[in-house]
Amino acid sequence: MTGAGGVESFLFAGRLAISQPVDGYRFSVDSLVLARFLDRFPAGRAIDLGTGCGVVPLVLALRHPSLEIWGVELQEKLAALARENVLRNQLAHRVHIHCLDMTTITLRLTGGPVDLAAANPPFYPAAQGRVSPHPQRALARHEVAVTLTGVVAAGARMLRTGGVFAAIYPMGRKAEVLSELGRAGVAPKIVQAVIPKEGRPARFFLVAGEKGGPSGLEELPPFVIHTRAGAYTPQAAALFRR
Repeated sequence: MTGAGGVESFLFAGRLAISQPVDGYRFSVDSLVLARFLDRFPAGRAIDLGTGCGVVPLVLALRHPSLEIWGVELQEKLAALARENVLRNQLAHRVHIHCLDMTTITLRLTGGPVDLAAANPPFYPAAQGRVSPHPQRALARHEVAVTLTGVVAAGARMLRTGGVFAAIYPMGRKAEVLSELGRAGVAPKIVQAVIPKEGRPARFFLVAGEKGGPSGLEELPPFVIHTRAGAYTPQAAALFRR
């Protein structure tokens, strides 16, 4: 559906209404997969790095009534849309959107360290593949403005000791991501492959690490989105339930 503010999406049987750009970057199922993954890490305070239209903070705030979360977005139009979405869903008392470069943020933003830092970041290095001619999509999908190193460093900087950094990345960058987490003092703890359709290889993976934590990595069973027939699997259908 298209409304005055852009393309309208409704989640959780209409409990959450989200506007997205008509012509620009829109969230996809990977944002919802990440949000569900984040449910396993109890947190009172969290930050979402590269929040786009605010979908991850909004989903988390709706599902976790005691959570306070900050969303950081570099692109002004997306940040403005995220603020509108927060107001529309009456969550401004717990969801705070800031138009900032994540590489510059400090603990002053949140008034102290957070328990959880999340990122659905640009997936691909700037030199890899075709970069979209649309600036908004290019910044969201390719590392034009921030690299993997910058994303991990920002998350680590904002976390308390023992806090969790969690993200979703393409499978081809798994070794690189795990190595970068270790260099930032965030011990990789959980990985989970994300398979788009039964019988096909994993396309993405979810990762979580603990700041200052001990080594030890657990690999969860894959998260499969579609059955061979094209329907949502039971675990994927749960993405759309409150």
